[in-house]
Amino acid sequence: MRCNTFLFGIFLIFDLSSSVNYVPFMDESGIQSCMPDKKFNRADLSNFMILTKDSQLFANGTIKILHHIQAPLQVRFTTKRRILGKWVDGEFKRFMPNFCITMRSPVESFYQATKELDKCPFEKGQEFHFDMIPVTQKDIDTTSSLLGEWKLKVAIHYTILGDMGDCFISNWEVFEE
Repeated sequence: MRCNTFLFGIFLIFDLSSSVNYVPFMDESGIQSCMPDKKFNRADLSNFMILTKDSQLFANGTIKILHHIQAPLQVRFTTKRRILGKWVDGEFKRFMPNFCITMRSPVESFYQATKELDKCPFEKGQEFHFDMIPVTQKDIDTTSSLLGEWKLKVAIHYTILGDMGDCFISNWEVFEE
């Protein structure tokens, strides 16, 4: 069971609890680059999706690392949500100054997906295969205040022959189950 840094923002914003069950769902556009050249240059995510089943998120597909990534691997997650037809800053943000350390913590929501990961940072050619691997430690329960459309942006900063960064965005909808 292996996972990849580039996906964990998806898991983080929906690991919330309440007594009413609402479910996040990634739309069919999947994971897209938000870099100027419209490429996610460090990883091929074209065969990867996050799926919702039985109120839980699952990783499914394959990710291939295209270039070696050196530590520290800094990851910043931000959200936007649509309110009254306009995209505004969302309530969820997180910065991890060294993801390679954070991913090994059993208190993290994504630990089930990273506990078997043997190398961080990631090396060129490394592949991660997922067959409906749960990416949260519990069912995803959210409040009705989170209903609606969301965008999750994940910005990654690392060193490859100097400072580099990548960025991806995914569109989500939280609906009542």
